[in-house]
Parts: sequence; C-alpha cells; structure tokens
Amino acid sequence: MMNSLYVNLEWLPRAPQDFSEKLKSLGNSCGTLGRELQLLSSYSLELNQLTKLAKLFGKLRSEGKSLDPLVPFRLALLSNSTLDLIVPALVASAVRRGIALEVVQPAYDQVAQEALTPDSKVNQSKPDAGDCPRGHWLSADTSRWD
Repeated sequence: MMNSLYVNLEWLPRAPQDFSEKLKSLGNSCGTLGRELQLLSSYSLELNQLTKLAKLFGKLRSEGKSLDPLVPFRLALLSNSTLDLIVPALVASAVRRGIALEVVQPAYDQVAQEALTPDSKVNQSKPDAGDCPRGHWLSADTSRWD
C-alpha cells in the first residue's frame, strides 16, 4: 500500500474550492500570468486539476503571452509507450517549480527515427534535455541540439 503522504502530496495545501474558476479568470487576465500559474500550481492537485492547469498553460503559451518569471525548458520524451497521460502532470508540476516546461514527443512508434534523424521534429525543436522512460536508452549525437 502506498503512503498517502506521497500519493496525495500532503505537504502541500489543498486546492481551494474555486480552483477551476481561478484558472478560468486567469485565462482572461493580462497580469503576471507566470506568477499566478505558479501560485495555483502550489496546491496538492489531482489529475484533472493538473490537466486543466497544463491546458491553460499551453493556451497562454500558444497565444504568445508572457509567462515570466517561469524559466523556459524544452524536454524531449522518447518512448515507444504512450506518455500522453503523464505530460500534463509533468507540465503543471514544473510550473510549481518555476519552470515553463514544453514537452516534445515523437509520433507513436517513431522513437528511433526521431532520435537519429537530424531534421526530425524532436531534433528540430532543439530540446534542452531528453529522456527515454522505461529504459529505452539511445545513444545519439546531441551536438546538433546546441
């Protein structure tokens, strides 16, 4: 049995009842969006709340809104497994730590092609780091990511 301390992030305060409303109002705001997102991410959030926060983050980023003071970081996730369900949790949790995380993933079953082809989506995105979850390690020339 897992310890509820870790499962529920019990060291963090519970999300306010009006969490969803605060997210919605932030989407229409012009203030310090990065700081406000970081404050909202500082709660113990369940998966649906993490997903909503990550969606808003993506929307604000795609609209070109400033996310200061969040620090941009692009992560390439290379896996032959579907990671779509954990990406929102990664993005929202990174915001909690002051990071504006962008996750780049290859299409399904295209890990080797994406990792080893210089003009692939993953390599063209110039990630700051890459990870190969589940032990599928690839040896690739990362000098082109400079």
